Amino acid sequence: MSKLDVCRDYFSAFERKDLVRLSNIYADNVSLVDWEVSVEGKDKLLEENSKLFKSSGDISIELKKSYQDADTVICELQINLDKPKMLLKVTDIIGVNNSGQIASISAYKQ
Repeated sequence: MSKLDVCRDYFSAFERKDLVRLSNIYADNVSLVDWEVSVEGKDKLLEENSKLFKSSGDISIELKKSYQDADTVICELQINLDKPKMLLKVTDIIGVNNSGQIASISAYKQ
């Protein structure tokens, strides 16, 4: 599976609010930094995901553009949230380790 395929799998699991799949995708020491939170570790990130999933309705993610190098994928996304109604344009910089798991996510709202 390519690093971009790992990211697509991540976006799909996120849309479905599939915490089990996300747990398999995230490395144990995964980190996330975005415009609202900064977390380290799989358990803490899954907890943040769970909070977001409970507070939001449907989530849809459209991958607009992607760029890939050896261990990093940059994705330009359009994220539609149902509750609250919101359209976000986001750029994710995703680090994928040699095991094919996401090791880091830096998300920037445009």
